[in-house]
Amino acid sequence: EDEEAEVMLGFLEKPKHPGLLLRHLFPSKAGGIPAWLDPVNLPTGNSSCCGFCGEPLHFVLQVIALCLEAIVPVIFFP
Repeated sequence: EDEEAEVMLGFLEKPKHPGLLLRHLFPSKAGGIPAWLDPVNLPTGNSSCCGFCGEPLHFVLQVIALCLEAIVPVIFFP
């Protein structure tokens, strides 16, 4: 028997308080700058540039999905 995949749909909203986007709160966010979870080992040099044209990459979306089976959060950067 086929199982249907579970789908969760979300919508963008501005935070009620800007402090909710601080990295230690594990925010999911769109636009602006990433909330780097490790503020010491940030990407440097060419790692933040497009490998094709060399232009700086644009931050689009950061999603943090807490997985009950995992010890650490799963982080997705498209």
